[in-house]
Amino acid sequence: YHPNSYYDWLYTKRKGIECDDKELCIVPIEDYPLLTHHHARTLAHPRRKGFLKKHNLKLEALLSRIASDGPLSSLEIDDKTRVIGDWTENSTFGRAALDILWKAGKLSVAKRVNGKKYYGLPQTIYEESLPQIETPSETIEEAHILRRLLAVGILPKSGSGGGWQGLGSSKD
Repeated sequence: YHPNSYYDWLYTKRKGIECDDKELCIVPIEDYPLLTHHHARTLAHPRRKGFLKKHNLKLEALLSRIASDGPLSSLEIDDKTRVIGDWTENSTFGRAALDILWKAGKLSVAKRVNGKKYYGLPQTIYEESLPQIETPSETIEEAHILRRLLAVGILPKSGSGGGWQGLGSSKD
């Protein structure tokens, strides 16, 4: 497939959503509620939690800017301070902030222009098509695990291996 094959489905028709589900994934918009427990795990991760706490005021200002001005890319954020991001210890504040807010479900990818992601507020991008969460969290987590099994295939019972990444520990 060429990226243009799904751009219309993803960014114009809004039938799917880009998400962090072990890796960059595209899932049907109906699966959005399955990501909510993953968003909570994202927020609980020590590195991300520290970033959110340390930069709380700047993140609130960034979310307000996106709410008033619409989607933006990291290139449009003037703060080029080097920070410890999610995967690297040498990222710009804008890039790290948008990535962590996206993984936490606070932002969604609104569009891509020449491969560059533009982030917006999910409720603005998807309007009424964003499914509401009406299911108990245990059921959401079970459905998320079943979707992962269907995508990956057989997974080890031990809870180890890349296929389980982002779903919890082997004890979970």
